[in-house]
Amino acid sequence: MDRRWLRDEALYAEITAKLRRRGEGYVAEGSAWHRARALDAEQRRLKAELDQLRAKRNQVSKEIGRKKAQGEDASAAIAEMKQVAAEIKRLEQTLREAEEAFEAALLEIPNPPLDAVPDGASEDDNREIRRWGDPR
Repeated sequence: MDRRWLRDEALYAEITAKLRRRGEGYVAEGSAWHRARALDAEQRRLKAELDQLRAKRNQVSKEIGRKKAQGEDASAAIAEMKQVAAEIKRLEQTLREAEEAFEAALLEIPNPPLDAVPDGASEDDNREIRRWGDPR
């Protein structure tokens, strides 16, 4: 599935309308479709936060190296580095869990039907156009 379907409002509305044709359960609040959108947003937020923390970690590492080279006390910077590292580890785990939940939600989302496909939740809602051979 293209993540643009979840991020772009017009595409999201279009796919939601197509999924609704398969049944309200596919687009109801709490459905895999809505969970996937929320989890995608959560993943993007976590990635941005991780990028900021990694940049801070790099900055603090340079500061520690500079202080040690000048013979200054770097214990405060080292303590800050440990806190940043712990936060990065926690966020990476949270991101992995969000990615797993996103992948699980994707498996529950059906393919959006083509416009030519009749509305309905199962094959019983299809209409027979022609028959070839003898039914078994």
